[in-house]
Amino acid sequence: PEVVVLDDGFQHRALARDLDLLLLDAADPLGNGRMLPFGPLREPPYAVSRADAVVLTRSDGHCPPALTTLLQRHNPGVAIFHARIDPFRFVRPDGEAVALGVLRGFAAFALSGIARPDRFEADLKRLGLRLVGSRRHPDHRRFTAKDLDEAGQEARRSGAEVMVTTEKDMVRILQPPAAAPPLYALAQRLSFPPGPSLDGWLLDRLQALGHAAGATVR
Repeated sequence: PEVVVLDDGFQHRALARDLDLLLLDAADPLGNGRMLPFGPLREPPYAVSRADAVVLTRSDGHCPPALTTLLQRHNPGVAIFHARIDPFRFVRPDGEAVALGVLRGFAAFALSGIARPDRFEADLKRLGLRLVGSRRHPDHRRFTAKDLDEAGQEARRSGAEVMVTTEKDMVRILQPPAAAPPLYALAQRLSFPPGPSLDGWLLDRLQALGHAAGATVR
């Protein structure tokens, strides 16, 4: 390998790295400004000083004023890129893709084990599904057979025609609950609006690093 990409590596300070990409939610980049367990941050806000680039997800193309002030103070001139995360399609457990419009109007029961289930459920409503119930588990939940059976029974009682989960959760559902309505996962896609290119910036930086190390990045 010529490049190793580590997810959630920003806080692994002992790890040697060449580039740090810091992803922040444009709608709520700093939360209440406090660290876990009193807030959502894993480090103090001034840790943005270590970022080589900031990627604002769920962005409308503008940097929030509070974040702009923070970056001007601790990391002036840092590269900033904007990205959107949009629903892409539904996926069945067997991998079959289903167009977003196919489930419009269906009564749906949402099952999730993610950090922000409210956003997932809001996406379903925007896509025209009628949310008749939901079951929210903590982030990274390893679903048990009991979890799934109870969710399936609750979905049936609520009158749901389909059960919808996230792609992240679908991989932890080894066997869809037998008593549940048909199960789908909502797949999402990351896109970058017109403007400065993150991939171009990355390739330039990696090429420079590769030349310094005597390697070629393609």
